[in-house]
Amino acid sequence: PILNQTLRCCSQISFLNYGFNNTFLLAPSLTYKMNERLTFQLDAEYFNTNNTRIAYNTFQTASGIKGSSAIPVDYRTALFNEDLDAKTEASKFFAEANYKLSDNWTSSTVFSFVGEDVDYSNQYYLAWTGPTQVARSVSRFGPIYTNYTNVQQNFNGKFRTGAIGHNLLVGANYRYYRSRFTYGSTGVLDVIDVSNPFTAIARQAVDTTIKESPFPVADQEVISAYASDVVQWTDRLSTMLSLRIDHFNRKSMPTAEGYTQTALAPKFGVVYRVLKNRLSVFGNYMSGFQNAQPALQPNGTQLVLDPVQAFQSEGGVKMELMNKKVSLTASYYHIVIDNATRVDTAGYTLQDGRQVSKGLEFELIANPVRGLHLVAGYVYNDNRIVKASDAAIEGNKAVGAPENVANFWASYTFHGKLNGFGLGAGANYVDRIYSFQDNVFVVPSYTVLDASVFYQQPKWRLGFKLNNISNEKYWDAWSVPQAPRNMAVNLTLRF
Repeated sequence: PILNQTLRCCSQISFLNYGFNNTFLLAPSLTYKMNERLTFQLDAEYFNTNNTRIAYNTFQTASGIKGSSAIPVDYRTALFNEDLDAKTEASKFFAEANYKLSDNWTSSTVFSFVGEDVDYSNQYYLAWTGPTQVARSVSRFGPIYTNYTNVQQNFNGKFRTGAIGHNLLVGANYRYYRSRFTYGSTGVLDVIDVSNPFTAIARQAVDTTIKESPFPVADQEVISAYASDVVQWTDRLSTMLSLRIDHFNRKSMPTAEGYTQTALAPKFGVVYRVLKNRLSVFGNYMSGFQNAQPALQPNGTQLVLDPVQAFQSEGGVKMELMNKKVSLTASYYHIVIDNATRVDTAGYTLQDGRQVSKGLEFELIANPVRGLHLVAGYVYNDNRIVKASDAAIEGNKAVGAPENVANFWASYTFHGKLNGFGLGAGANYVDRIYSFQDNVFVVPSYTVLDASVFYQQPKWRLGFKLNNISNEKYWDAWSVPQAPRNMAVNLTLRF
């Protein structure tokens, strides 16, 4: 048996004038080889955190605020007190048995259970009603209990039919989801003018106002079966044929009837090696659906969502140079999403239309010399709403979808006398995005530079990272300020 154990503890102070994050993670792992044919893999994870949440912003037309940088509050100033915190813990268990049936066939049986418990979570909302006027409210989630149970069985084998090679995967999966939770909202606590002195809302004001009650959530289960065959026609040409069937069952509950759906998801792929071990072209097509959890609306009601369906086609080229030390991939994709969800300017979730996302992706991974690792990527994404119940937004950009994203990271690990010592540096660029489907409110683009120094040994790793070196001011899709220049020290122990 081989036992590994990871322990991480983190305590973080917010860059705002409130906030904290205290996190504890324990992740033991056991590998047991019973004999030459049978191996067991056992993993567990315990996660516990106590932290403050972020404030969600919405903007009425009368506010005249059309961008995150125009919000009339200092970048570091919060409108809520840090005693409005959240406490969460999660336990995860994974077990896998791998059995070698023969030289060419293997069996894999997987069981997993994830239990998440939210003792309570206070979340804050800011609705800007004028140039400097904002309505403040708080919602409290919890206690919440959520668990996911998953069982999966796979058989994988290699065989030939004449001169044609096959790599066949056949499997089945069962997944059960269950959740129970309590929810409450204060409604609008007050409306303040931030150009005048104001006081952050504390927990006492929320506790005396909020009304909490159990909120129904439907149990859900998915039964799946799938088969995939990678066919090697020649030493240059291979194809993949795959078919998956999913039966989704959402149980009935007092606020909504049950819902079932059975869907077939075919997938086809082809790879042709133009130059062996150096240049390949590929293409694929696939369809599928994703079960969406009910959406909680700002007024406390719940919108039960239908599964989101997607259809994707992709084509591209992959190059491998310098004896596979450099890998370059470029591709074009086209994705159609039906039953797409969106959030309107009042913060309500709607499921009423179709989105189309198309664009280009480039990725570079290189290890040109020993110890040097380079990763670079670029994505161009044109993601638009092409159909909606509101014709005025058709053709608009999808919410939270930047048109251009780029990243680069380089690291070098020394050898010899400095064995285990390393340096790293990189940058991330994200284009501007729209926070709402009317494409009025803009979150500006940003570039963040980071650097790190680390020392790594088989049983432990000590790292120091300097984030946002240029002290860039930037926001997420909800106009929440992100951390300015900061330092992080990380110690990881493996037992």
